[in-house]
Amino acid sequence: MILSDLKAYLRDHGQASLPAMARHFEADAEVLRGMLDVWVGKGTVRLRPPEGHCDGCTACHTRCDEIYEWAAAPSAGHG
Repeated sequence: MILSDLKAYLRDHGQASLPAMARHFEADAEVLRGMLDVWVGKGTVRLRPPEGHCDGCTACHTRCDEIYEWAAAPSAGHG
């Protein structure tokens, strides 16, 4: 997995919890967090404040603390 894979995943899904992305990519959450920090720094992804149960994560029974969402303005064509 490379940064562009993570970017494409969030762009396509709109938002995802860190545990859900770790399962999807079969990657360590700490590694993903570091990669997500790159996109957060560029302003294309943002970390949402905790709100309770996440939408779309059916595997956990507790609050997902880290939900990342695509924040970049939609581009024309392929991004």
